[in-house]
Amino acid sequence: MAVAPARLNWGEIMAKGASRGLVARISAGYRDVRGSMVQVLADRPSEGGLLALILLVSVVGFLANLPDAAAQARAGGAETPLVGVLAGRLFAAIFLTPLAVYAVAALTHLIAKPLGASGDFYAARAALAWAMALALPLVVLDGVVGALTLGAASAGLGGVGLAVSAAAGIGFLWLWALCLTQAEGFASFRPGFAIISAIIFLPAALVVAFRG
Repeated sequence: MAVAPARLNWGEIMAKGASRGLVARISAGYRDVRGSMVQVLADRPSEGGLLALILLVSVVGFLANLPDAAAQARAGGAETPLVGVLAGRLFAAIFLTPLAVYAVAALTHLIAKPLGASGDFYAARAALAWAMALALPLVVLDGVVGALTLGAASAGLGGVGLAVSAAAGIGFLWLWALCLTQAEGFASFRPGFAIISAIIFLPAALVVAFRG
């Protein structure tokens, strides 16, 4: 008989960092994404716990992209000091990312509701936060590959970093669609994937339409 993963004390995430409990849950999540989302909803972490998880993911993403920030500063010369680039990215990671996550999660639920969703705003927030956590290995891999391929375009390796970034982005969207599907009570992943596709591509389509 399968043993359910131990309940994770979400409030201790920021205090202890990416603990073995969180790492184990992420690893198990790749074997059963929707099942891991069921466990998250069963744990029902507090709003503070969700925010801590979002901040943890944001800070890890910030650290993973330090080489890219350094490259941006070098490309900008004296007019773009490294400290300024890092300060801007850290501000975005700590303050702007959580706000964006809450806004986007609310939008996904508003779109899902007319499609027969049985979840709520909390479930939508938990789905996005957990999808971000599951995508942490992809974020780190993208950062490592980006660091290794910086300035490698002349050697024919410039496209490798772009390919890995694209794969990481697609992987995150897939994880998010599965988590949202479970959180909103859809039987199929198609509504969740359609909702996320609309959020991602509709603004771009509107921009193109207005510019045209």
